[in-house]
Order: sequence, then structure tokens, then C-alpha cells
Amino acid sequence: MTAREEFSRALLDAKVYSGLSMRQIAEGADPALPVSLVASVLNGGSLPGRDRFERLLTGLQLPKDHADHLRVLRNRAVNESGRERPPTPRVPEPSYVVNGGNVTIQQYGPSSESVPQYGRPSPLHVTTPADFVAALNAVHIWAGKPTLRKLVALGNGILKRSTVSDMLNGCTVPSLDRCTAFLRACGISDVEDWVFTWRRLKALEQPHAAPWLPGASG
Repeated sequence: MTAREEFSRALLDAKVYSGLSMRQIAEGADPALPVSLVASVLNGGSLPGRDRFERLLTGLQLPKDHADHLRVLRNRAVNESGRERPPTPRVPEPSYVVNGGNVTIQQYGPSSESVPQYGRPSPLHVTTPADFVAALNAVHIWAGKPTLRKLVALGNGILKRSTVSDMLNGCTVPSLDRCTAFLRACGISDVEDWVFTWRRLKALEQPHAAPWLPGASG
């Protein structure tokens, strides 16, 4: 068993020990974490950075010796992977608020011809198809509002002008391949959170499927 696998198994055991739901753990973190993120970490989908891990421990409400053991296992997993997440750069970031299908930009970061990765919109608080479409519009703004022609050129044959227009002006969740092609064309290379959110929304359209997707149903 690898250190990463041992850490993942210990986290699941800790959740069982706590007796808490994913939502209770997420809301008990200080500050609170997205339920989808907690589900991803507890199910071995991602190795959390130090800050998020400490917040997760707060939500799990574990005894000190249990929490310390998990810290040791996480450190082993990090050493095994040969990486640790760098601290978040303290730079001005644009703030995007998605609410009821509307996007509000509260402030702007420094302008640049290249697309900076900091401050990019996150889909983790999206709860409806309208929110998802609004979040995609936020990505378009964050990327500097590239033209339809440019997006099509960067879409690897998946995007068309009408496709992008429908995606940004529609009220339904677009297909996964078009969604990821759009995100990458806008400069987002890591689309894991978006794929998870897409799957969660699709699962909620079919209630019998939602319980089988971690994080889709509280």
C-alpha cells in the first residue's frame, strides 16, 4: 500500500469515527469548505494542501492524537508525491459572485496579456444549471473575453461559434466535452473541479443516481 493509499484509507476511517456527514464536516471546518471538496479529499480524489487539510481536521472534530496521526500520514503522502502546494500568492484578485444566474465582478486584479491563474472563477459553490452557465461567463470575463473566433481556434475542433454562444447564453448545462474545451480555450488547464461540478449537476437531474456520486447529495 502506498503512503497516499494509506492516508486516503485513514481519512475515510476518520469520517466513520466522527459520525458526521460530508455536509456537517464541510460546515464545521474553520472557515467552512465546499462539500464537493470535502467529498473529493475523503474519497481519495485529491491530496489537500496544508491549509485545507487543517480546516478539514477542524470539521472532523477528532481527538488530538487521532488528528496528529493523520498529519503524519499526510506528510508521508506529500513526500511520496514529491510535492507540496506552494503558498497562495498574496496578490490582488478579482472577486466573482455567481448568484441566480448573474455574475458580478467586485474588483479587478492587474491586467496582463497572459491569463494569470490566480483569481480564476471556481465552480464549487454552483448549485443550479443557471449558476453553472453564469460561472462559465465569469471564466470568459476572467480570460479577457476572447472572441468567438479565437475560442473556436483553440477548441480543438470541438467548439463552434454557435456552440460557444449557446453555452454562454443558455440556461442548461452544456455537454462535458464542449464545457472542458471551452475552459481550456480560456486558459484553465486544471478542470477537475469543473468536471466534478458538472457530474454533480447531472446526477441531481436523476435522483436515483445522485447517491452513488460522492458529494452530489450532501
